[in-house]
Amino acid sequence: MNRKTWLSGLLVCLAGCVSTPGLHNPLPITAAPEGENPIVLLAGSAGGEGYQPAFERVLTILNDYFDIGYSNTNQGEIVCVPKIAPGFEQPWKRGSPDSRQRLLATVHTYRNRCVAQLQPNEQGGYLVSILVYRELLDSPRPYSIISGISVFRDNPTVERQYEILDVSAPPVEAAIWIPKGRDLALEQEILQKIQSHIK
Repeated sequence: MNRKTWLSGLLVCLAGCVSTPGLHNPLPITAAPEGENPIVLLAGSAGGEGYQPAFERVLTILNDYFDIGYSNTNQGEIVCVPKIAPGFEQPWKRGSPDSRQRLLATVHTYRNRCVAQLQPNEQGGYLVSILVYRELLDSPRPYSIISGISVFRDNPTVERQYEILDVSAPPVEAAIWIPKGRDLALEQEILQKIQSHIK
């Protein structure tokens, strides 16, 4: 075996190791974040004394992320108002835990819906489950076109446009949201915050 054959074989092997994923798997798959859902709170509590403080604390922490649409202490259920996920242009807002989701929320319109359940556990304490669903806005066309528009100064700077409302006109179509699965990273972030604030 000569040296050129051996060297070309080595290069072929190394090139195979650094190639991109094939067409059957175009994107690398990342593992879901570790953590439990639901979590157990107040495992040593007896009776129902700890239920109300635990429910109020879950409600308070969820209010940091979402507006509360509905809460029922008797059923142990909290339903949040859907909220648009923030992108890189809003770094101070919560709702997109990692940079990939921030990037997606920057170039597309995503929203998060959250439902929380707080139920008694048979072994003591309470089970808290947080489910966050991601949805993508289905837009038939862009909202505004910002490129390719010429601006000329021969027009008056103020143009008054009057809109006549017709009550017999059909209603504007509701937005269509495409389900994109659960946001496991945001669920774990909320659950960890709940667990760290309740003893």
